[in-house]
Amino acid sequence: MQIITNFLSFFLLGIVSVVTQLALQREVINSFYGNEFYIGIVLASWMLWTSVGARLCHPREGGDRARSPALDPPATTASAGRRFRGNDRLFILIVFLIGLLFFGEVVLLRCLKNVIGFPGEVPNLLYGTLVAFLSPAPICLLLGAWWTSGNKTLFRTKEAQNVNRSYLVETVGFVTGGIAFGFLLVRFNELLVANIVILLCMAFLLLLKVGPINPSTSRSCLIYGAKNFVAQVFRPASISRTEVLRYVTGPINPCPPAFWRGATTVILAMLLGSVYLLHSPILGKLDRDTSALRFKGQALLESVNSNYGNIVVTKLNEQFNFYENGALMGTTEHVQFTEELVHLSLLQHKDPKKVLLIGGGLFGAIEEIRKHPVQDIYYVELDPELIRVGRKYIPATANGSTSTLHTIVQDAYHYLKNTRERFDVIIVNLPPPSTQLVNRFYTEDFFAIAKGHLNSGGIFCNHLPSSPSSLNRNLEELDTSIYRSLAKVFKRVIYLPEDSLIFLSSPDDVLTYDPEPIVARLKARGIRTDFLPPDYFTFRLTTDRIGQMREIFERNANAPINRQFRPAAYFLQNLFWLDLFYPSLEAVYKPVGSSRVPVAVLFALFVAALFISATKRPAFMPLISVGTAGASLMALELVVIFAYQAIVGYLYYRLAILIAALMLGMAVAVVFGMFILPKDSEKRNLVVSHYLICWFSIVFLASLPFISRWNSAVHAEVILAIFAIAAGFFGAIIFPISNRLYFNFKKDPSAVYSADLAGSCLGALLPLVFIPVFGVYYTLAFVAAANLLIALFFIRSSGL
Repeated sequence: MQIITNFLSFFLLGIVSVVTQLALQREVINSFYGNEFYIGIVLASWMLWTSVGARLCHPREGGDRARSPALDPPATTASAGRRFRGNDRLFILIVFLIGLLFFGEVVLLRCLKNVIGFPGEVPNLLYGTLVAFLSPAPICLLLGAWWTSGNKTLFRTKEAQNVNRSYLVETVGFVTGGIAFGFLLVRFNELLVANIVILLCMAFLLLLKVGPINPSTSRSCLIYGAKNFVAQVFRPASISRTEVLRYVTGPINPCPPAFWRGATTVILAMLLGSVYLLHSPILGKLDRDTSALRFKGQALLESVNSNYGNIVVTKLNEQFNFYENGALMGTTEHVQFTEELVHLSLLQHKDPKKVLLIGGGLFGAIEEIRKHPVQDIYYVELDPELIRVGRKYIPATANGSTSTLHTIVQDAYHYLKNTRERFDVIIVNLPPPSTQLVNRFYTEDFFAIAKGHLNSGGIFCNHLPSSPSSLNRNLEELDTSIYRSLAKVFKRVIYLPEDSLIFLSSPDDVLTYDPEPIVARLKARGIRTDFLPPDYFTFRLTTDRIGQMREIFERNANAPINRQFRPAAYFLQNLFWLDLFYPSLEAVYKPVGSSRVPVAVLFALFVAALFISATKRPAFMPLISVGTAGASLMALELVVIFAYQAIVGYLYYRLAILIAALMLGMAVAVVFGMFILPKDSEKRNLVVSHYLICWFSIVFLASLPFISRWNSAVHAEVILAIFAIAAGFFGAIIFPISNRLYFNFKKDPSAVYSADLAGSCLGALLPLVFIPVFGVYYTLAFVAAANLLIALFFIRSSGL
């Protein structure tokens, strides 16, 4: 039964790791504006702190200290027994604290939201980054310590194969946890997820040999029953039921009975409490109360998780505010801008009959469109839950219009790629490109798709933030980038700057700055507005700010085109974000981030590290190899996530599925590396593995343009999931090989594991700069070059 205990320990470690990571990422996104930048920060932090935890708990030199009392002969001295007790106590304490710490971190993050910024406000980038980086630290330190202490307590760590088995079982737990989160836990609130983690950990602790079993006591009967039930369920066919009973009632570990009597009572109480909370309204009320902490000064009316995000409705006086993933989507009092956006675009068309509205339909845009002689309104919204919640607080009104409303619950990008409908006017009413998801709707690629769905004389409308008096230099570049992207696709582009910069584009020469026909159509259609008198349209079409904006576009003529796989607007929006709080830091980061010099310096440091390790410290070579593989794996994972976001769109609940696919590839790789690869040519295996990562990166790079052209989102999802599995396989196959090589120098189960995680930390940070600045293709080329370089160094140093 020791095999079952070992399996469950690392299997549970994998489940707890991926579930807490995904839930914490979601909580960070909900608290800090929904920006994917924080996904990379949390991933990098997760890997770094887990690596530190594993090293802090690494075994010391000296034979029996790493041995398990369940596997070794009984200790012959009192001191040996004390060593065993310390290891066991640490392991039990780690498992006990995991869920409790996660529960506390969720509550703490919600409290910190008001420290970082106000509800719906762009948070202070530096403070938000620090919170995202430090918040995973407590739980990750314990997860890393769980790995090392688990190997010390449950395995003979002097055997490299046992460490590889631990890694394999943990990866299987990753896959299981990712699938469970993607299909089940995604709709649960984070406190309920934390409670489930606590329940799993307490149940596992009761399965350990935590004390002498005496069926005559009620408490022991409960423990006995729980242990016996789970043990029988996981009993291999080769083990008899008698052996199971001997395990359940068998000899205890060397920890003092008094310690275990107290521990058993606490663990059992926690388990029963977790089961009770699953069916109690207490957690729901606590989740509501702590969620309200993020919206200080507002009354929280509703908070719900959907497959696509966290939707929150608050009330401030008589105004309803709608948030999705922490970002303000709209309010019921934002009427003036809605009137501007709708009427300035529809009045440019002589007779609009069919209108497509992308986003923002809940906040008055549909009602304003119905004031025009429109026959069909197509409203596209990704999240049905957002529509349901919106209609609950903002009932739809037709105002006597005969227009037919078609509500389409689908990703707008893929709707336009697949529909045969053509429109007179397309209005994109979305937030600025501060996330990669929204950035897709500001790219040259999307503009070309939209152009193909316009009727003759059709008009495409979108908008960006602006300033009536003066523009921030990054905002100037952002506006110019979008203008140049529009101008590459459409024949005619006019711009109307004020508090928002409205772009009107058309493939035909139908747009005008002349206010006379616009005002004439306003009166002919009998349109009444609350904030826009006829003179306002004359002002917007003749204001001096149009000439000032033209000068800005000419001054920034070298601003980059915003493309699907090189999101320049996303980078410029984040620079604007940084400049709001730290202008001096932005002044340093912008030239560094926009230059290829840091890449050359990074490569030089990498080459220097390879040269030193190859000549001075050969024991470092396996560590550098697995670190490079970990960095490559994490970079490839983030590229897959970004590609999925850019091509398919709805990442929120699919993130768990993509990570599960990656982990599945890792599990297959570890099995392949442990049992199939020949053990007599480990260095050659390492060289081949790095070559495979290099070639995989090149193939992935060459495939992305073709995948992005597919109309079917399902086909794109499948092929990207396959790439995720392949990335996991090629990135993880190096772990068992490097582990065996390193064990020839030093028998330390935490060294290779920590190097893998440290490399993954670096790999999570690099794409945060590479993808927005240089694009996806450059990032994949860098991964390919790094692995080719290390393969060549291995050949040189090993004489292969």
